[in-house]
Amino acid sequence: MPENIGRVLGMKISQVKVIQSTIGGSFGGKDESMMMMAARAAVLARKTGRPVKMVLTREESLLESCKRHPFLAYYKIGARKDGTITALEDEISVQGGDYNNKVEYVDWRGSIHATGPYAIPNIKTDIRGFFTNTIYGGAYRGFSAPQLVFCHESLIDELAEELGISPKEIRLKNCLKIGDTMPSGQVLTEGWIPAPLKELIEDTCGRAEYDRKVEEFAQANRGPSPIKKGIGMALTFRGAGQGGEGIDTASAVLTINKDGSVNLQSGLIEMGQGMRTAHCQIAAETLGISMERLTFSNTNTLVTMDSGATVASRGTLAGGQPVLMAAKELKERLHGVAADLLACDPADLISEDDVIRVKTDPDRQISFEETVRIGLGERGLSLSAQGWFNPGPVDLDHKTGRGDAYPTYCYGCAVAEITVDTGTGKIDLDKITATYDVGTAINPQLVEGQLNGGLLQGMGFGLMEEFSEKDGYLKTLNFDDYLIPGSMDTPELDVELLETDDDTGPYGAKGAGELGVELVAPAIANALFQATGRRIRETPLNLERVLLGRALSK
Repeated sequence: MPENIGRVLGMKISQVKVIQSTIGGSFGGKDESMMMMAARAAVLARKTGRPVKMVLTREESLLESCKRHPFLAYYKIGARKDGTITALEDEISVQGGDYNNKVEYVDWRGSIHATGPYAIPNIKTDIRGFFTNTIYGGAYRGFSAPQLVFCHESLIDELAEELGISPKEIRLKNCLKIGDTMPSGQVLTEGWIPAPLKELIEDTCGRAEYDRKVEEFAQANRGPSPIKKGIGMALTFRGAGQGGEGIDTASAVLTINKDGSVNLQSGLIEMGQGMRTAHCQIAAETLGISMERLTFSNTNTLVTMDSGATVASRGTLAGGQPVLMAAKELKERLHGVAADLLACDPADLISEDDVIRVKTDPDRQISFEETVRIGLGERGLSLSAQGWFNPGPVDLDHKTGRGDAYPTYCYGCAVAEITVDTGTGKIDLDKITATYDVGTAINPQLVEGQLNGGLLQGMGFGLMEEFSEKDGYLKTLNFDDYLIPGSMDTPELDVELLETDDDTGPYGAKGAGELGVELVAPAIANALFQATGRRIRETPLNLERVLLGRALSK
């Protein structure tokens, strides 16, 4: 943001100070839109010499904000009679709108994820972005994945139907496992990128009683009632962080004060996702102190190093690592002081419960606060440390799409249960059962909150959210036209975490911000087919598409 404001005002970055206020969720909407508004406010402030506050009405927000890129995809798949997938070819067109806003990044991420989490020996993906006379696309939660997961998971179910194989079994047969090669040529290496997809499928389908309900619903649906029940599943994987999109560095500064309190500044920002809590937990765990000692400061761009945007589910993965690094450095310094005072080797010390003690003799200990007092007051020790995390360049050739695209991956599986009224086309989402591999959940409650929110947003994408344009005019201008799920639409949610150990993130953490939104729409579409035999290949699955097989003009 300082760079953009500086460019508009003709100022250097060092002359622009941005202080983050308390803000709510972004989901992509606070990426370029906020930078544009901030630049306008800065121009007006300079012209008037007065503070400027800009507040958009709902109509203005819908008119000016970017939208999820529409995708048009053609898929062709080949398999043996036993269900082994041998080849997959896809051709994908991405509607960019009237400006190129991240189209190349959406295309690139899409090219890695277009074929799904499956071991397929022969793959061809062509993905292209186009300028169109429509509103511009931009970052929106999932960043190409919801569109593509809908495509490849619908395709997998169609293949299963063609071969007479269970959708669950065909996924178990073809899902990625350690040693397999991904679409980009990246190999899933033991101990580096866990791929617990079979476990995710078995666990999710077991809790959902998938096999039993497939038979039960099929038998019930043979009756004359227009009310049908369906159950469907979907599987996904997601590259964590920016990966081959660009630099993925992040910074954090920890400062221990004389009274033993600790200030934490992160280059990434809190916007409702719980990053503040997660970062403080990482610091507290590493230093062996209580959370009450930590104070998290909002970003000030003149004193906080640039860590890039808080996007791509990188708040904990990338942002937590420099916190861990800074905390480890401070712990090492404090252990040096404590070792002198306790007459032992620093390697023999452990920090926990606000004390530093000898591992083999717990009674020999000194409080964290006393160690800090001596270190700062008597030895002049610096107790401020900066962590700088650089996961290193990924080895990816953008021209060929070959190489290691991401440092690690997250995985998920979901089962949707629906009730559909074939007389009206109305779908009720009754229950979602889902399991996710997010590495180590630093704060399970926050992670589950992220995933539950993503599932509801995915429900909106799958059943109701649609933006209308005609002849260059935007027709969806408020929430009376743009429908979103409300509290009464919330299905029963059964979400569990499958924790794996991954060295990429702090304490094994990966990412959870976008996984939840990806699986609901294809799981609903597959459940609809199981209930009615109707295959819908377009989102949202609203009344007219279910009833008539097409959308009505608006």
